[in-house]
Amino acid sequence: MSYSEAKKYYDDSRKISEDYVKEFGTKESFRSCAISYEKLGDIYMAQNDLTRAYMYYEISCHTFETLLSQNNTTMFKRDVSIIYNKLGDLDNFALFIIFSNSFK
Repeated sequence: MSYSEAKKYYDDSRKISEDYVKEFGTKESFRSCAISYEKLGDIYMAQNDLTRAYMYYEISCHTFETLLSQNNTTMFKRDVSIIYNKLGDLDNFALFIIFSNSFK
């Protein structure tokens, strides 16, 4: 399996989730959509495409934060915590690249 195959599956999942949101608008449908965005961010992070990874993580983060603000549950707290960690990892990696390039 390649990144492009995985990306296609996650992108298909995102499209289905977005349709689910439009049709039902439930917290479960929004969570499913946020997870799809998170997974796309993971793919772009693995490919060192930090701009796209950040974009997908931010969309996911905003959705998870909104869900948490409306439903203060352990599950949504965990979702927000995970996406915050991924955003932190992305920032650390970006700083590492900047720092590494300063010695070239």
